[in-house]
Amino acid sequence: MDLDKATLVRLYLKEKRSTHDIAQMSGCSQTKVRYRCIKYGIKLRPNTWHRKTNIEKSVLKRLYVKENKSLKEVAEILSCSRATVIKRCKEYDIPVRSPRVQGLTKSLLQKLYVKEGKTTRAIADIVG
Repeated sequence: MDLDKATLVRLYLKEKRSTHDIAQMSGCSQTKVRYRCIKYGIKLRPNTWHRKTNIEKSVLKRLYVKENKSLKEVAEILSCSRATVIKRCKEYDIPVRSPRVQGLTKSLLQKLYVKEGKTTRAIADIVG
């Protein structure tokens, strides 16, 4: 597919396709599509992946603190990454729980893994 001005206007402006989609259709890089748009004077839309994920403090507190859900579960519910949830917790001064397993010490782990030769799955079953 040729990336001339008419094609880019049709795909990018009229059909509202992303530069990524156009790149896949034409068999070239996304950078080339963006370059051609700039070259032909086609104004690029802002990247959506730069936008800040808006999570309200009350929702985050309810899910993470009151309902005691894990960071991963909260991230899945809010359709964002675990890192985003951690970042918002820090912004809102919500303490992040330690991912450590209660009752698992270095000496117990050495005893089970090194001395007794148990697998990590067996240790997980024992410790919970």
